[in-house]
Amino acid sequence: MSYVSISFCVFLALTVIAYYLPILRKLQWLVLLIASLIFYAFTGIPFMVFILAATVVTYLGALSLDGLLQSRDLEKSKLDKTDREAKKSLNRKYEGLGRGVLILCLIIVFGILVFMKYANFTINMLNALFSFAHVNAALSPIYMVLPLGLSFYTFQAGGYLIDVYHGKVRAERNFLKTLLFLCFFPQIVQGPISSFEQLHPQLTGSHKFDYMNIKYGLELMLWGFFKKSVIADRAAPIVSNITADYLSFSGTASLFAVLVYALQLYADFSGGIDIIRGAARMMDIDMAENFRRPYFSTSINDYWTRWHISLGNWMKNYIFYPLAVSKGFDRIRKGIKNSAIGNTAYGKHLSNVMPGCVATMIVFLLIGLWHGAELKYVGFGLYNGIIIMISMLLTPVFEGMNKALKTASWKVPFRIFQSLRTFVLVAIGYVFDIAPSLSGAFNMMVRSVADFRLSYFAQNELPFLFGEVSAEQMQLNYIILIAAALFLFAVSLVQEISGREIRDILNERHAALQWAVLFAGAILLLTYGIYGPGYDVQGFVYMQF
Repeated sequence: MSYVSISFCVFLALTVIAYYLPILRKLQWLVLLIASLIFYAFTGIPFMVFILAATVVTYLGALSLDGLLQSRDLEKSKLDKTDREAKKSLNRKYEGLGRGVLILCLIIVFGILVFMKYANFTINMLNALFSFAHVNAALSPIYMVLPLGLSFYTFQAGGYLIDVYHGKVRAERNFLKTLLFLCFFPQIVQGPISSFEQLHPQLTGSHKFDYMNIKYGLELMLWGFFKKSVIADRAAPIVSNITADYLSFSGTASLFAVLVYALQLYADFSGGIDIIRGAARMMDIDMAENFRRPYFSTSINDYWTRWHISLGNWMKNYIFYPLAVSKGFDRIRKGIKNSAIGNTAYGKHLSNVMPGCVATMIVFLLIGLWHGAELKYVGFGLYNGIIIMISMLLTPVFEGMNKALKTASWKVPFRIFQSLRTFVLVAIGYVFDIAPSLSGAFNMMVRSVADFRLSYFAQNELPFLFGEVSAEQMQLNYIILIAAALFLFAVSLVQEISGREIRDILNERHAALQWAVLFAGAILLLTYGIYGPGYDVQGFVYMQF
């Protein structure tokens, strides 16, 4: 069941009606669970085995971890308050037991993800090594279909288990409520990756009907439908037609594909998130923010705090910080500090940032692999990690340059320069996404510069990028795409400057105007959106991840 479909709208409407029925007021969480299981069943009932298995392990593991913490606290309360050694011994005992339970549960939960997503990638790598070493052996690929939302609910389960281990949250005693936390239908397709602390109380709490929630939800969903149907699905054929056979086009076409992909990907992913956040808001559930105008970022690091925010937060909380403050990384810091350059100004800076640099590289390698089991995604992760690492290492140099150039005195022009520079760096990384392979990505980059022929591209290639359509339809598609992109930019610019959401600004106007804008938006969506007979709805890009 696609989020961009009449069937989903009907399904959501029925769910919202049932959710607010007075007779079901105390069972709203059960309404959400039933709706979520029905939604997931539409993707294929056999796939439900995986999310049920992950829930069983998560549920039992969380109970065990919580039980160990309670037992530790109970035994600690019986000890003499002055007996510090006994307390330390008790902490070590339960910490070891808890770590063992946590590691076992994470191995099982993430093991499902690793096997389903990376088994064939590993087989292909081994076959390549065998061939390189002239070993007469070959492993056959395993035919598998990746279950819907596997990456998202696995990370959510892992975060929950770690939080219980650290005593940040208490374990949920109700198995069905744990299942709801992992399979809540708005988030199952492409996130966001919510924390238990943020989402679970909302899912299991009682909610009253509120007109504003319905209105805000509809506004957010309409904005998401606009991004997806008017922009992303119209831009998708351009990207796919070029990248399917990029060698047949000029290098300018490859460059054009990257720029259009930047528009497509943002409209597709953020549009999908808007739809699901709007759907959840209608039920008084506030999903975690996942985008904050990423193309206005001033650096790659800033970009990753604005793009797929929930994934970045997960990686920061459960991978980056534990690594950066670990004993091994502390030895790196001390090693640099005690070296020949340790007493210099740059040596002190290096000792402070090097652990973070190494942790950043590991995090982005994992982010690359999370995006897909292909070498090109490894390249994507390493590229972003290297850029951020360089910026961390050269921070004193950049600060000195800014001071020498007095960039603080030309704030607005410099801010525009920073955003344009960052967008170029981000766009280069997107080549890894759209290229057919890692070598193809490098080839596309070279061709974009070495085979740049704007006049040839405009005269011979541009008309064919929407496929087999009439000249009039092709021209209309470009006009709509450009106009919609400019409108998206204008709205984002207003939000960036004001720091407010458009719907909050609109809410200050008369109610008649608010509903008139909603109605006009719906008419524009129906007029210029891509849908209807003969249209193969484009799946959300992040569904594959």
